[in-house]
Amino acid sequence: NIHRLTEILLGGDKLGRVGYASLPPLAQEVYTRLEPLGIDLESTHIQRALMDFKERPELLPISDLLWKLNYLQIDVRPIMGERSLGHKPIMESWDIAFAKHQTSIINLAYEAMTVEQVLEQRLRKQAFGDTATCATALKATEDSILYLKRSRFTTDLGLQAITLLHRETGAADAPEIFQRVRRLIQFYRRTGLPDWIKEFVKSGYQHYATLLPQSFNDNGTTPAQLSAMLSFIFTQEALAFSMGCERSQLIISLSKVDSKDPAKTALLWAAQWVLNLCNEEELRKNFHQLLENPMLLPVFPEYVAGFLLALEFSPRISRLAVELLSHTFASLPNEVLIPWLPKLVVALRPLGPQVTQSLLKEASMAFPHSATELESWEFPWQRPPVKKANSVISKPKQSVMTKTSQLLVDYGESVNAHASRLGLETTWGSLDAEVQDVLSEHSHDGGLEYKVVAELLESYPAAVEAHVARLGKL
Repeated sequence: NIHRLTEILLGGDKLGRVGYASLPPLAQEVYTRLEPLGIDLESTHIQRALMDFKERPELLPISDLLWKLNYLQIDVRPIMGERSLGHKPIMESWDIAFAKHQTSIINLAYEAMTVEQVLEQRLRKQAFGDTATCATALKATEDSILYLKRSRFTTDLGLQAITLLHRETGAADAPEIFQRVRRLIQFYRRTGLPDWIKEFVKSGYQHYATLLPQSFNDNGTTPAQLSAMLSFIFTQEALAFSMGCERSQLIISLSKVDSKDPAKTALLWAAQWVLNLCNEEELRKNFHQLLENPMLLPVFPEYVAGFLLALEFSPRISRLAVELLSHTFASLPNEVLIPWLPKLVVALRPLGPQVTQSLLKEASMAFPHSATELESWEFPWQRPPVKKANSVISKPKQSVMTKTSQLLVDYGESVNAHASRLGLETTWGSLDAEVQDVLSEHSHDGGLEYKVVAELLESYPAAVEAHVARLGKL
C-alpha cells in the first residue's frame, strides 16, 4: 500500500551537511577560532589536534575554546590534558568530530551568539534555577573560574551559594560542599581570598555549628555527612575566626548532642578531643570500656569506623587510630572481626590517599622493622614511660633575698671594695627581722646555697687571695 511504499522510500537515517556560509553565527565563529589548528574542520572523519604550548603559546585560547565546547557536550573529546583549578597545561591532544554531527553545534547556536554567552546562561541557570542547591551553585562557581574567568560573574554565583546555604536544613550536600570549598580556598590562596569566599566560610561555620545537634540525633544523616560538617568547621576554623566567628558556639552545640549511633558517638568523642574537652587518656578509656563489655562487642567496629572518619578533620589523630585498630585486631573474636574487615576497607576508601598514607606511616613507625625484633617488641603505648632525670635543683626554703643578704654580710670586705671603686659610701645596717628569722630557722641546714658558696671559697683560697689582691690594686 501507499503507506508501506512511503516508509521504504523515506526509510533509513539520512545525514546532510551544512556549508560554512549557511552555518549560524556561533558555529561560524567556532570554525574561525579553530582555524590555527591546521586541520580540516569540515571533514566527516575524526580529526586529531595536537598542541604543544611551549612551542606555540598562541594555541592557549584554542584550548580554552575546546574545553568550553567539551563542557557544553559538543563532539570534541580530550585525549591528553586536564582542566582543574590552578593547572597550567603544557601539552594537549583532542579528537574533533563535530563536523560529522553538526546538529549539536547548530542547536547550540540557537541559545546565544557566542559560546561564552551560552556557557554563562547555563551556569546562571544552574545556580539560580528552581532546583538549585548550595552544592550546584558552588559547582557553577567553580566552573565559571575554569571556563569563563570573569570575576564579577563568579562573585554573583558565590553569593548565591551563600544564600542557598542558609536555606538548607540538612547535611546531605555537606561532603560535596566541603570538598569544593577546600579546593576553591587552595586555589585563591595564591592570589588572595575574595570577599565572597570569606563570607561563605563564615556562614558555613555558623550554619553547620547550629545544625550539629540536629544532625547527630537525626537518623537520616549519615556519619560521612556528619564528618564532612565537622571537617568544614575544623579545617576552616582559622579563617572563620578572622571573620568574627567564635568557638563557643561550637562547644555549646556539641554539649547538646546525645547520640545513640555508635559511629556518630565516636565522631563526637573525636570532636571533643580536638576541642580539648577531653584528653587522650579519657578517649582511650572510652574505647577500652567498649572492648570490656561483651554486649557492645558486635557494634565495636562501628565505633572504630566512625572514629576513622575523624582523620578527615584531624590528621594528628592517626597515632591514636593505629593504637585503636591494633587493640581491635587483638581483642575482637574472629566471628566479629572477619565480617568487619570489608567494612573497614569501605570506611578508609573515602578518606583519600593523603589520610590513608598518614595512617600507614604511623603504623610503620609503631610496628617492628624486622622479624628478629618481634620477640622483644611491644607497642609504643604499652611501654612504661621513661622518667627523665631530675636536673632541676630543689628550691631552698629561704627566699632569694635571704641568701643574698647573708652573702653580702659574710663577704662585706669585697662589697666595700666594689663600693669604693664606684665612689659610693658603705653604710652597713642589720638584716630585717624576717631575714633574721629565716636564717636562724635554717642555720642548721647544710644544704643552703650561701653555705655552699662559703665552702667553695674556702676550698680555693688561692683564687680568693688573687681576687682580693686585684681589688687592692684598684
